Amino acid sequence: MKILVSGGTTFVSKFTAEYFLKRNNEVYVINRNSREQVLGVHLIESDRMNPSNLLKNEHFDLIIDVTAYNQEHIKSILNCGDPQKLDLKA
Repeated sequence: MKILVSGGTTFVSKFTAEYFLKRNNEVYVINRNSREQVLGVHLIESDRMNPSNLLKNEHFDLIIDVTAYNQEHIKSILNCGDPQKLDLKA
């Protein structure tokens, strides 16, 4: 499974990335690269509030956003991809 984890360097997001890596998943993290990364993840270096089009051509089976504080944080990651590839249920 191809998984995107927001953060990925501290607390819950770090252990989430490690958990899925140990189960042979392809794990991507999106963060500012200001801390040491978990060995084996694919880094997408970006501020979550300004991800540009870095995810436009990517498809993830699962997005785990454990660093969001509000609805705008969640939308910032979801809206940076190709909306036709997202399978969002209201």
